[in-house]
Amino acid sequence: MVLPKQKITELLWGRIAAKTVYFMLGVGSGTFAANIPRIKDSLGLTPGQLGLALLCCSAGGFLAMQIVAPLIKRFGVRALLSYVAPSFPLLLILIALSGNFTYLAISFALFGGATSIAGIAVNAQAVDIEKAYAKSIMSSFHALFSVGGLAGAAVGGVMAAHHVGIVPSMALIAVGLSALGVMLIAKLFDVTKYDSIEDHTVHQAAHKHHRAKWWRQVLLIGSLIFVCYLSEGAIADWSAIYMKSAHTAGPFIAVLAYMIFNACMTIGRFSGDSVIRTFGQLPTLIGGGALGAVGLSLGLLAPNITFALVGFGVVGVGLSVLVPILISMAGNLPEGDRNLAIARASTCGNIGLMAGPALIGFIAEHYSLLGAMMVPVALLGVLCVVVMIMHRSVRIPYRDTGVLE
Repeated sequence: MVLPKQKITELLWGRIAAKTVYFMLGVGSGTFAANIPRIKDSLGLTPGQLGLALLCCSAGGFLAMQIVAPLIKRFGVRALLSYVAPSFPLLLILIALSGNFTYLAISFALFGGATSIAGIAVNAQAVDIEKAYAKSIMSSFHALFSVGGLAGAAVGGVMAAHHVGIVPSMALIAVGLSALGVMLIAKLFDVTKYDSIEDHTVHQAAHKHHRAKWWRQVLLIGSLIFVCYLSEGAIADWSAIYMKSAHTAGPFIAVLAYMIFNACMTIGRFSGDSVIRTFGQLPTLIGGGALGAVGLSLGLLAPNITFALVGFGVVGVGLSVLVPILISMAGNLPEGDRNLAIARASTCGNIGLMAGPALIGFIAEHYSLLGAMMVPVALLGVLCVVVMIMHRSVRIPYRDTGVLE
């Protein structure tokens, strides 16, 4: 079915608006991360207090994920994004104004919750847009999050280097993002205008075994997202420490491993959609998981710093396409509520992100850091095996609607 020109224009603007929300989430997360050291110093927090505050952020996100599906069901994706996109950046100001540990923990929890709601809602919006295009475009959405994260961290770092206060620097970014969110509200995608897009909802009369099968598929996809986020979290929190201990790398070289990983992941996401359209979802998942396992093995076992940095770049490329594909799969499972599927699968990922660094630390303390960092390698290998035997029914049932090429 060929869409009218007006709807094609609306679809293009909806795609731009959704990408903007991903970018905003990335900038917000990057700004948050860049200012954590300054917040710790300004409040005189101990490492334990900071860890507890960050746990509150994760807990807020985890709890928010449990209510996103009902919120979307009641208000709709577009309406929910209209509220949360302009509002979540303003919580950065609340974080900056926190005068003690208690207020900081509360503001962290609120920020984690708001960004989780925005993230799941925009993922649902991206699934609808992808269905309208009838081809894989999810990776390009997630690429904008990576770009935003780099931009937020860079701007936050520059402001910190020039001794701009925490409150003015975070407030400036927050207000700018909020204004951007207000401007894009009118351009958000309205799925009700597109008859060709199926709304998969749970049938009231569905047999129990159908529901059980749907939940098993959600759990399977969520488990794979868990592996991806656990791997990303392990690299983010431990790569610099490993480079320093294994290669006696200086502070810049140690951090460079994660910078290269993040940059290659961003590049991989920009080119990921064309790879997925060429080879298909499941082959790309297998190839990405294998590339991630090989790259991380090289990064850990390399005889010198140069090869180690190359390895971390390779794992960034490999992991770049995994989560976009899996989120798309969750949103396209038949005979089930796609919003609930995305929320539950994302919850599994959040658990991996929280548990990954802690698991690495526990194993490293009792065995070795190298042995601990090999855990994500093994899990990525398991991911490849699982994807090989995944049932074909979880693949996206794209139809040739003749929309845009």
